[in-house]
Amino acid sequence: MKKIYIVLNLFLFLFLVTKAENPLRKAALKQGDYVPNTIVLKVKSSARVTCGLSSIDEPKMQQAFARIGASAVSKIFPHALIPASERNSQGEKFVDLSLVYKIQYSANLPVEAAIRYLQSTGVVEYAEPLYIHHICFTPNDPSLGSQYAITKINALNAWNVWQGDTNTVIGIVDTGTDWDHPDLVNNIKYNYADPIDGIDNDGDGFVDNFRGWDMSENDNNPTVGVEVHGSHVSGCAAASTNNGVGVAAPAFKCKFLPVKTSTDASAGINTGFEGIVYAADHGCSVINCSWGRSGGPSQFEQDAVNYATINHDAVVVISAGNDGVEGDGFYPANYENAVSIASTTTNDAKSGFSNYGYGIDACAPGSNILSTVSNNTYTNMSGTSMASPIAAGCVAMIRSKFPAYTALQAAEQLRVTCDNIYSVAQNVSLAFKLGKGRVNLFKAVTDSVSEGVGVTHLHTSDGNDEAFVINDTLRIDALFTNLLAPATNLNVVLSTTSSYVTILNNTFTIGALNTLASISNGSLPFTVRINPGTPANTIVPFKMTMTDGTYTDFFGFYLTVNVDYLNIDVNDVATSITSIGRIGYNTAGPGAGIGFTYMGGASLIYEAGLMTGVSATTVSDNVRGATATDNDYQSVQVVQRVIPGVSAFDALGQFNDAISSSTPMNILITHRAYAWTSAPDRKYIMVHYTIKNTGGSALNNFYAGIFSDWDVLPDFANNRCTVDMSRRLGYAYSTDVGGFYAGVKLLSQGGFNQYAIDNDATGQGGVNMSDGYSTDEKYLTMSTMRADAGVPGTGNDVVDVVSSGPFTINANDSIVVAFALLAADDLATLQSSADASQIMYDSMNPTGVQEIPTSHDFNMNQVFPNPSTGQATVNFTLPESNVTELSIYNMLGEKVKTMLNEKLNAGTYSVVIDLSSVKNGNYFYRLSSGKNSKTLPVIISH
Repeated sequence: MKKIYIVLNLFLFLFLVTKAENPLRKAALKQGDYVPNTIVLKVKSSARVTCGLSSIDEPKMQQAFARIGASAVSKIFPHALIPASERNSQGEKFVDLSLVYKIQYSANLPVEAAIRYLQSTGVVEYAEPLYIHHICFTPNDPSLGSQYAITKINALNAWNVWQGDTNTVIGIVDTGTDWDHPDLVNNIKYNYADPIDGIDNDGDGFVDNFRGWDMSENDNNPTVGVEVHGSHVSGCAAASTNNGVGVAAPAFKCKFLPVKTSTDASAGINTGFEGIVYAADHGCSVINCSWGRSGGPSQFEQDAVNYATINHDAVVVISAGNDGVEGDGFYPANYENAVSIASTTTNDAKSGFSNYGYGIDACAPGSNILSTVSNNTYTNMSGTSMASPIAAGCVAMIRSKFPAYTALQAAEQLRVTCDNIYSVAQNVSLAFKLGKGRVNLFKAVTDSVSEGVGVTHLHTSDGNDEAFVINDTLRIDALFTNLLAPATNLNVVLSTTSSYVTILNNTFTIGALNTLASISNGSLPFTVRINPGTPANTIVPFKMTMTDGTYTDFFGFYLTVNVDYLNIDVNDVATSITSIGRIGYNTAGPGAGIGFTYMGGASLIYEAGLMTGVSATTVSDNVRGATATDNDYQSVQVVQRVIPGVSAFDALGQFNDAISSSTPMNILITHRAYAWTSAPDRKYIMVHYTIKNTGGSALNNFYAGIFSDWDVLPDFANNRCTVDMSRRLGYAYSTDVGGFYAGVKLLSQGGFNQYAIDNDATGQGGVNMSDGYSTDEKYLTMSTMRADAGVPGTGNDVVDVVSSGPFTINANDSIVVAFALLAADDLATLQSSADASQIMYDSMNPTGVQEIPTSHDFNMNQVFPNPSTGQATVNFTLPESNVTELSIYNMLGEKVKTMLNEKLNAGTYSVVIDLSSVKNGNYFYRLSSGKNSKTLPVIISH
């Protein structure tokens, strides 16, 4: 059974909440991935009284609808009821689909922008695109006339023991079926309570749904059209068996319910998940979905799968996809509570087209499968589309043989009774990436003694900023549930094949665990340290192996470690500092990262980052561009935390513009960030850039600035932007009652510019962002002034660029540009914090800050001040990662005090040491790191 095994920096399925990611942030959206001008949203239950079948009358939603030109509002599940209770008998929370809507809009807005308008109302639980899914089969020459799959899964022996039950129904959610095919007609689950007479006799809201339903046309004719995929899938799972006609299928006597679905982007249709809900509502205990898409997850889609599994106790079986790749990015197969099925060949090798990875639950034959198609004929097809219904047919047999099993237990029974196929030569290199193995129907309906431990609620944390970087120690815990036979001496061991991490604690001893009993290792988590030298954004595979006597099973998952951004969250504002000049998110627009938040709220920005340029044709940045995101900066040194630092949280990294799509300026940018925890410095984060000209000629008319697409709460559409010239501060604020303030202040010396932009191109003047943000527009906004945006009415969606220049940077020379990123409850507090940031910056002697050496040599500078009266600063450089000690010795060589003793990465450090407890006199301080050491004198005089 699918578990929560995707833990990419702990942001799976945390939607629209503080410091969380929504589905748009998982992968860059592009045309063809989703239905244009269409949004799926779920309204919060607190606004239920405003919700009708084709309307949402909540005032803020009405305003948002007006802004996006909403042309149609409709409940996706008009027959859905509010769950009678909160949770089922296993403690899982029921899914409420009664407040899920499809919104179609006419405004010329990207789907991301329309979603932001809806999210800003505060009454939306989630809002996301309506994704497009594709069927998962690969047509092949129908040269194979035998059904090797029936023999391969040991169905003949299974049928000698058990032939299924006509009351067990498989929902075939696909392109329809051939309902009069001689090998299908007798295995359809007919709804005798609603015969075809033009009346909704059973009162379920569907008129004459006697033999299934067409979700796309909303009628009772689920017959295949041009695409015969659905009829083939129907036969793979549940063709009539032992009827003297055509082919056999694993489900034998079990029935199937055809639920026709399709995607029509032009009509705003994508009904696959509506089909899942229909099948669950109409008694299907197994549901097959031979379709999917690559990309990121969707909460709407996950809700539909959870609804079937939790609310209706149905097993949702899904094809793993035909991209032939490893990973966890194919949906719906990789959702929690989905059973993901890969494809195998006649000799149990992985089919070349089949996806694979730790997220696979099991395999089934999927290459050259003979089955039913329209016009009463048969053909061979290949794909995970074929493997999935064969597995679904096996699950139906399990459900009929073991009627007391829950959906989770039935799915686990399918897994644990699979045949091990990893000894097949083509599969040796795929160990544990094809699930438990290839399904064996005979074992599945006869084995009642196997254990089956499921792993859910996987959680990984570094106990700090949740950005997993070098030297972090990660704690991994999960919930272990024994779904099948009782365990007596259960043990779990964590392992990995990666050399980039070291597992410190790899064992969790459970002992006895009864059927359906659960236990968590939260109090004794697995611990893992990320090793020095780990490349940025390394994906590390992990495997939990469960053993109990002869029982053995595994659970695999992936973690992305040494991410190239840091989350700074130590005071009233929080943000992510990346290795490529972006601020808030590691993508252009919301993505990995926490945005820019104030007092733990939602992000106040949509996108932010550093821009640099010398002309209208030469600008480098990693923010939005004329037609797509510009990606001009590349990391030279991944951003990392400096411990100890001069503030409560110091970050340090380096990037250049060598990959600039316009002419590279040959600049090397050393960037730092600082955050403090004490008033009056709690409401800002300082960013500091040392920009070096590594080229052979001077850079003239050089500007550097921070681009900020502000989304100041509570409603980004009611924002205004203006300037405080005396403080060199550009800021935005919400005109709503209780709205916040946020801004960027220039701290360093040099000319100050602020350019305010109306982001929706309302004709207010300034740069028009609706047609992209071109290089010449970027240079214009860095080099000229425009004081205000969002002036008319209650405001607008605004962007602000705060910059400094012009500078001349001679060859091999550098400049320093620094800014404070601020947020506050009101203007007076924002201004006070801006003043405090300037005082702090001036006190740091910024002109003395040196850039990171391009290569590290061991060195330590003389302590200052010397003599010292209580506190002193030591600057040193380490050539490599090592345990580093900094201690004070007296004149006799006796160690008096140790100020630092920990493992540090290669880099430059500035350490403030406390000497107040050391008596007056002459001393030495000694730095040692690996084979390197250096000793220098210091005088202490209180």
